Amino acid sequence: MRLKTLSLLLAILPVLLHAQKTANDHFQDGLKHYKAAEYQEAVNCYSQAIKLAPKDPDYHYHRGLSNRKLNQYEAAIADYDTAIKLYPEFAKAYFNRGIAKRQLNQYSAAIQDYTHALELDADNPKIYFNRGIAFRKLAKYKEALADFNKCLELSPKDEKALKMKTLTEDKLKKLQGK
Repeated sequence: MRLKTLSLLLAILPVLLHAQKTANDHFQDGLKHYKAAEYQEAVNCYSQAIKLAPKDPDYHYHRGLSNRKLNQYEAAIADYDTAIKLYPEFAKAYFNRGIAKRQLNQYSAAIQDYTHALELDADNPKIYFNRGIAFRKLAKYKEALADFNKCLELSPKDEKALKMKTLTEDKLKKLQGK
C-alpha cells in the first residue's frame, strides 16, 4: 500500500510543481491586466510576483505604474523608491516617481526626480516636458520655457509642448510688461 501511495505521489509531484506560478508568470499576468486597464488586478499580480522575487526592480516599478493609474500616488512612490533602491540607474522609475510627486503638488521634489531621470536619459522629450510643467507650477517660467524648447528640439511635432511653450512665452511677456 505504501509503495502504491509513494508511486502515486511521485507521479503527480511534477504536475503539482509545474502548477505553481513563477514570479514571471504573475508579472506577465500583471502586464495583461495593465494593458486591459484592469489596474487593481495588475497590482495584485505584481504583488504576487514581488512575494516570490522581491529583489526584481521591474516588478516594483510596474506595480508603481498601476498604483499611479489608481491615483494611489503614495503607494506608487513607495514602489518607485524600491525599484530605484534595487536599480539606481532606473531612469523610468525616477521619471514616473516625478509624475506621482507632481500629482501630489510636490513640485520641487518632482523636479529633482525629473532632473535625475535626465541625467540617465538626456534625450527623452517627455521628461523635459514634465519638468517644464513642474517649473511652471512653481512660477519658474524661464526654466519651464527652456524645458519646453528642449522638448521641441527632441520632438518637433509635440503639440502639447508647443502649446505650453506659447503659454509660457505669453506669461513671461506679461510679467515683463510687454
